[in-house]
Amino acid sequence: MVVAIPLEPLSQWLRGPGVDMVIDEATGVALPADSDFDIATVILHSLATWLVAIPVLLTLGAWLGRLDRERLGLAGPRQVRAALFLGGLATGTCLIALPTLLALALGGYHIVPVETLATLSAPTGSPAIPGLALLVVGLFIAAFGEELLCRGLILRYWEPVVGPSGTLMLSTLVFTAMHISNEHMGALPIIGLLLAGMLLGAVFLLNGSLWLATGLHLGWNLATALLFGLPVSGFLLPACLRLEAADGPLWDLLLGGSFGPEEGLLYHLVLVVAGIFLVSGVRPAASLAGAPGAVRSHPPNPGRPQ
Repeated sequence: MVVAIPLEPLSQWLRGPGVDMVIDEATGVALPADSDFDIATVILHSLATWLVAIPVLLTLGAWLGRLDRERLGLAGPRQVRAALFLGGLATGTCLIALPTLLALALGGYHIVPVETLATLSAPTGSPAIPGLALLVVGLFIAAFGEELLCRGLILRYWEPVVGPSGTLMLSTLVFTAMHISNEHMGALPIIGLLLAGMLLGAVFLLNGSLWLATGLHLGWNLATALLFGLPVSGFLLPACLRLEAADGPLWDLLLGGSFGPEEGLLYHLVLVVAGIFLVSGVRPAASLAGAPGAVRSHPPNPGRPQ
């Protein structure tokens, strides 16, 4: 029996009242938008893609032999995994919250007025509540999938070949490339993504837990989207509160624009400082190259007997 999933009600929860509206810059009046872009469709398609991709990635890791749950950073006592995930979640939230609240206090951010909220493509406040649970699940699955691919598979698989530094750079480049087609991409967002990828990869290399990296990744995105209503990698999502940067080139440069915090120099600084402190503070874990049972010195060739 095939169970039909009611996608349209889910889409409606993710849409804002102004999903079909756009502001005329000359008059300031909300007009019907002539666009096929729908954030709800993007979110649901991304969620469906990762739901298919994650089992495939786990199967690929098992096929590669040495990339079992332990080497992918998924093993360990349940309490330890939960503690690492929650610790990462709290840390990622703080990395966004502290500079955002500081900028808000200094006038760099202001709360979006009610009349503007009615023109946005994503709901804010009470209209967003029905879709928040779906959004949290979607962001978790996306964060876990990206960490499993970039840190778990790519980083661990190539570490014995190009070393920790080389594989860290490789996984970071793949992570950045995955976002290159997002809305509002530019030079500053690319720098922010590179810094974020380096931070996540370094923490995973030293600690060995994919749960810590996933929590860190998810905390950053949840705080960005739900708490402050800022764009997440170019997408405006449902939020409890909606902030926007004050007018002026300085605030645009420091806080970013339509791509999100990864576009702002202030958040670039936060990622650099966090990298220094987190990488120096996490518990070192044995690298795959030197771990017991790592017998291959190069990627296996599926067509050659092992």
